[in-house]
Amino acid sequence: MFTQALIIKTKSNMAEIIIIGGGAAGLMAAGTAVKRGLKTVLVEKNDIELSEFAFILAIALVYFVKNKCDIVVLETGLGGRQDATNIIKNPLISGF
Repeated sequence: MFTQALIIKTKSNMAEIIIIGGGAAGLMAAGTAVKRGLKTVLVEKNDIELSEFAFILAIALVYFVKNKCDIVVLETGLGGRQDATNIIKNPLISGF
């Protein structure tokens, strides 16, 4: 069970704030964000199913954004068109 919420600010049309987990703390953070007029998404542990690779990729991407990385090198998995790294729509360089 999550005891602390991960809060991500976005520039997406879907949400300005994404809150991952946190149980009651996450719910309170989501409530506060909504009261402030922010488009908010709250994701709890059982809301989505991810493969281990996709979960690790999601954590890595959050880390890269929070640390304002200029360049990121991602190794793709073996999923082809279904690979989790396909979330990156405009890579600067792709190699085989």
